Amino acid sequence: MYNYLKENNYEQIWDTCERYGDQDDDLWVQALTYFASRDDAKCMEYIKKILNRIESKDFLSPLIVLEILGKNQKITFGVIKNYLKM
Repeated sequence: MYNYLKENNYEQIWDTCERYGDQDDDLWVQALTYFASRDDAKCMEYIKKILNRIESKDFLSPLIVLEILGKNQKITFGVIKNYLKM
């Protein structure tokens, strides 16, 4: 996955998480951290999808999620509100 992160290949990052994320939850954390660090508006959609996975698998505490997302001031409440409602 490192190469996809380095190349900013969003779709391949997502595909890798989809394919191997059940075996390694850390892939989802890496992807969330990566997308949260970007200023690209496309990343917000990936963040929403990752948050849905994190919630459905219940493997990461909401506090850690907010800590990761809090590093980017451009992430709005609208991006995370559905996650926080769950």
